[in-house]
Amino acid sequence: MSLILSGLPSTEVTILQTLHQNLIAALRKASNEMKLAANGQTTQSTGFSQTWFGDVSPNWLRALAKDLSKSASLINVMPIKIHAAPLSERVDAYACSLIKRKEDQEYARKNNPLTIAKGKHFEIELHKKWFKAPVFRTPNNPDSRFQTLMHEISHIFLCTKDQPSSEGVDTCKLLAQFLSPVAKTNADNWGYFVEEFR
Repeated sequence: MSLILSGLPSTEVTILQTLHQNLIAALRKASNEMKLAANGQTTQSTGFSQTWFGDVSPNWLRALAKDLSKSASLINVMPIKIHAAPLSERVDAYACSLIKRKEDQEYARKNNPLTIAKGKHFEIELHKKWFKAPVFRTPNNPDSRFQTLMHEISHIFLCTKDQPSSEGVDTCKLLAQFLSPVAKTNADNWGYFVEEFR
């Protein structure tokens, strides 16, 4: 397992271990479906790409499949430390990725990220909203721990951003509809998209 879980209660450890396996499975499923869609097979996943990224062109679907597969492999093998922020330092957020050195993100743009990522330091810090969120999305709350974990993983391995005023389901859908290039780099869009495949 690539997660290094530090200072968390046993219930959180169990939840994160479950999320780890579910996230890898969802990423692989999404990657396979994007490959099929890129080759002209109509699948439900085509609609998911339209909803969250505003693009179903073959070139985009192939690139998306590659990024999803790469993310699954990296999550599976690279050490990612996850811990709770100290109580006195917790903010009204779900989590944040702590990338210790700028160069630790640079491999994401390289051809062989599994090799280049060796020896890098990746860390996710959990904050107040994490502990109140459902493990998986519900009809009343799409902002799940699964979505949050994928959001943070996309920062680490895909160099996504928190685009200004671009959080939440409705905003992300509008972003995909009107600003597709921005949606493709927005971490929340990635989180919602990947949870469609759980």
